[in-house]
Amino acid sequence: MSYDEQSQVWSRCIARANAPYNQTLAGYDNYTFMGINQKKLVMGVPWYGYDYPCQNLSKTHECIIEKIAFRGAPCSDAAGRQVPYKTIMSQVNSSLSGILWDEEQKAPYLEYQDSGDVFHQVWFDDPRSISQKAAYVKKHGLRGIGMWNANCLEYSGSFETKQQTEAMWDALMPK
Repeated sequence: MSYDEQSQVWSRCIARANAPYNQTLAGYDNYTFMGINQKKLVMGVPWYGYDYPCQNLSKTHECIIEKIAFRGAPCSDAAGRQVPYKTIMSQVNSSLSGILWDEEQKAPYLEYQDSGDVFHQVWFDDPRSISQKAAYVKKHGLRGIGMWNANCLEYSGSFETKQQTEAMWDALMPK
């Protein structure tokens, strides 16, 4: 499982990627370093994201989140809520930002303002972030890659939503 990696936040209480690239890969590197055969490892990636209400959203896109402790950590992803990929994609055009990219975490996010004037930051995985993880799977000989869960995609509707769904499935196949 390579998601919900922000369930315990020990650093600053800010919104972050659900499955940051380097943190995810470090986990698999550690498993193989411990002697676990890479052919026994399957990378699980999320087809959902987290929508965080911001207590403060800076001009540099830093979203301060509510401090909700979890298992001893001062902050957690419980400050947000899980949102399916299809819901996130339906928000893109009405968002304040469109899709932004965080190069350090190699993850997309967007920002919007709700009807109560609260700013939100939504972190998720998309074909770009997932295909980078799939490339790692291929390069390092892991058994495979899977997702949680297929119901997070839109299987009916417009040509655009069908393209989005196809792109997510295609991202699981390393190039």
